[in-house]
Amino acid sequence: MKKLLLWCSPEGTPPPGHFSVYWAQYISEQKSKAGNISLPELLNENASYWKLRYLSWLETVGKNSFGATTVVDALLVRPGLSYWWMTIPSDYSFNPTSIAYATLRLWALVQISDANHVGELQVHDADAEFEKILTLWCIETERKITFVHGHRMDIDESHVHTTCSLLERKIPHLINGIGYLALQYLRYFTWHRHKLSPDTAEDPALTVVDYFTNIDSTAARDGTFTSNYWGPLTQILPRLRTTVNWIHIDVRSAALPNVRSARAALRGLNRHHASSRHFLLHDYLTLPVAFKSVVQYLRIRKITKQLATRIPWADSVSGLDVSPLVRSRLNSDFQGLGAARNALWLSLFGEALPFQQGQGSCIYLMENQPWEMALLWARMARDAGPNIGVAHVPVRTWDLRYAIGFSGSSAENSRTLPAPSDVAVIDPKSEAIMIANGREPSKIRKVEALRFWSRHSTNADSSKNRTRAFNSRTLLVFGEYDVSMCAKQLQILEELVPFAGDKWTFTFRPHPAKPFLKESLPSGVSLSEVQTTREALAECDVTLCSNVSSASLDAIFEGIPTLMLRDGRVLNGSPLRAGPTVMYVNDAAEVAAALGKIEFGAGARSTEQPYAMYLDGGLTKWYALLASL
Repeated sequence: MKKLLLWCSPEGTPPPGHFSVYWAQYISEQKSKAGNISLPELLNENASYWKLRYLSWLETVGKNSFGATTVVDALLVRPGLSYWWMTIPSDYSFNPTSIAYATLRLWALVQISDANHVGELQVHDADAEFEKILTLWCIETERKITFVHGHRMDIDESHVHTTCSLLERKIPHLINGIGYLALQYLRYFTWHRHKLSPDTAEDPALTVVDYFTNIDSTAARDGTFTSNYWGPLTQILPRLRTTVNWIHIDVRSAALPNVRSARAALRGLNRHHASSRHFLLHDYLTLPVAFKSVVQYLRIRKITKQLATRIPWADSVSGLDVSPLVRSRLNSDFQGLGAARNALWLSLFGEALPFQQGQGSCIYLMENQPWEMALLWARMARDAGPNIGVAHVPVRTWDLRYAIGFSGSSAENSRTLPAPSDVAVIDPKSEAIMIANGREPSKIRKVEALRFWSRHSTNADSSKNRTRAFNSRTLLVFGEYDVSMCAKQLQILEELVPFAGDKWTFTFRPHPAKPFLKESLPSGVSLSEVQTTREALAECDVTLCSNVSSASLDAIFEGIPTLMLRDGRVLNGSPLRAGPTVMYVNDAAEVAAALGKIEFGAGARSTEQPYAMYLDGGLTKWYALLASL
């Protein structure tokens, strides 16, 4: 019987002489030829098989019996809305703590163990949840298992605890939930008292829901709405004389760091605009709405109390029971902070949308997050017009949120899962993925990629401008939202700076939703302080992005060579394949090697479309969609 060593650390190398399986790392071709296996690589190479298996399993969990009904039906919190869809199925699969990713790797580990007749496992630096799952599995399959600790690196997300997360673990769930709702009310109505504009349209022809970020805040205060999400659409709608209510979900960013700055921008946008009104969703959080949220939160706790420990999380194929893995998330979503947050979404959208029947159409940014379920349910309850979910970036194979209720055409799911009338996609590959996810082809609308439309239309000029700066050899790093992923990028920069000497300069651009201090940068790295991504790209020759970042698409549309950092702690979220202008790298040494391979010359870079999108300059697809509404 074989012995297998499972290396869970995202850094370092296992001791030699073992059959090693890497939990959170991609590995070199040399290590693979030696018989070692990377679980991230294995899943990525067989994505269609593993994805379908996970979605089928999740569907089975929801359909498990609970008394005379099923788990999904037992969690009905509103007629036509099962709370189930606001919990585990909405898990963000590109997060280092993703339940889906951990579950898939555990299943793959079982498959490897069975195929190689493994009789003993030695596990290095596993989380407590993994230890419980693997221990139980080894007992049931009569395998020997030992655990070794001490190799985990600080950048591993599972050991990065913020003050808030520690408090959440220590404080009882009920107090956590009530405290969260009270804090939200204080933030929007006591500390920053605000009254909604009486000019808000009560019967708009169109409601648009998005995040209040990725905007030009300076232009907003002067009355001009410039959104990276909607591009030219913000100028088209007024010309069509369409009455629009823009509902913005407040998100902190460097440009809008607090509620006061967000409201200042809104006042500017609403000045002298008769046909459109902008407001924050949380501006509807009055005292009565806060009270409704508390009542809804207590109702969610009551409905889920008996169910929480009775949902079976065992997989019939692998024999693994992953209940220790989902317990923390489920406790939060059923009894704690997650339940309070979802209760607030339900109450806010119930208040923000006009109450009359048959109201106009709605367009919203679609990622199938819990707030979207609340939005769709509120509009469904009002017999509202069409709801169009817009995937404003390419739909990626491993973004499992777009497969929520993947057999959604079934009558059973349609009774409990609010869904958009149609889904708008910006490229052919996204359409194919949505169909594979179970979406009816007739419900998919093609629209131009607004976020990338202007870049593509002008990239020839920007390419010429950049050729004059080729000798500067500047590497621009796009920072990630996740703390641990961003830390890995900074670690790579710290290793690169002394190696590169004066041949390269390095610039770091933080994620727009993550304020960043210059003091956090390694020595020799400057902070990009320009307002837009385009301005940042105009100052660089090469970019480094994570394998979940859509900034890589911004770069390649500008003709800039892009290095994609393969982070094994997350599923691969890049829609780009390796080629002349896209190179995948694992660490600082590979980044340095890739930089040495890039050729710099006097000629303009290629402006061929590197990823097929709908980029018609006349926006004919968007005009057709708007006309149909």
